[in-house]
Amino acid sequence: MDRTFLFVNSLACIIYKNRIKKITTMKADKTEVEQRINELTKMLLNGCNREDILLHCSDNWGIGERQSDNYILRAKDKIELSAKQKIEYNYGKSERRFEDLYKKCYDKGDYKTAAMINKELSTLQGLYKLQVEIEHSGDINFICNIPD
Repeated sequence: MDRTFLFVNSLACIIYKNRIKKITTMKADKTEVEQRINELTKMLLNGCNREDILLHCSDNWGIGERQSDNYILRAKDKIELSAKQKIEYNYGKSERRFEDLYKKCYDKGDYKTAAMINKELSTLQGLYKLQVEIEHSGDINFICNIPD
């Protein structure tokens, strides 16, 4: 056999054995788990793929694929919760702004602008009026102004 092949093969065995040895470590405490999840959250936001994250978890913390996937799911849930909270905050802020503008226009007597603002506010809140068109054939078509 070729010496290069034997060297590469034996090196791969050494790396594999070291990884197996690292995986048999002690369980992490709650603060360490939170730090790991925060680190994986940053990696996900930076666009790292699953394989890179699994390798990072194995090399740095000595955990296997199953536990790494668990951490990835918890990091994903954390990102989704953060995005949901941000959307709710921005929704509330936009709603207050529209209401303030509506009140100012209504108090000034600018009813046309107040009506436009009220329409925009109802669009923001998701209050759409359903329109019904009846064709001559008797078919009923529902037309809704919900954007695609």
